[in-house]
Amino acid sequence: MGSDERQASDARLALDFPGAAGAAARAYARQAANEYFDLLAEKWLAGNAKAFDPRAIAHYRASFTDPLRIHASCEDYRAGQSTDVTFDQADRGAGRKITVPMLALWGANGLPRDLDPLAVWRQWATDVRGTAIDCGHFLCEEAPAATTRALIEFFTA
Repeated sequence: MGSDERQASDARLALDFPGAAGAAARAYARQAANEYFDLLAEKWLAGNAKAFDPRAIAHYRASFTDPLRIHASCEDYRAGQSTDVTFDQADRGAGRKITVPMLALWGANGLPRDLDPLAVWRQWATDVRGTAIDCGHFLCEEAPAATTRALIEFFTA
């Protein structure tokens, strides 16, 4: 994180936690983020620890505990429930669709196991291909060979 980004992060935290110094607020937020990540990682690794290289977990931790990335993730979820809906409605109303070939891959044992992802994406795109991979949410970690095979087949078709 650069100096300007750190200052912006400090300012945001100081504003959100009146009376607390920016460094103290940042330390509290980092501790909370690490505790949250520990809960997530425990669920990810349950019965599946061999699928995750420790370097991958370290990379995920760095991303999940970075204040700017946390903020960006929250903004993405917020937009998905607000402004994105407006844009989606306008695109559907105008008949706009994604026209490049699209590949959808998902874990057969993860989300969206109760949905039909291809049917969902076909509402948005004209050329949708894809399949479930025999794994959970983390395709690359849990089923690297099957994921690689699906990507190669798509990009060489």
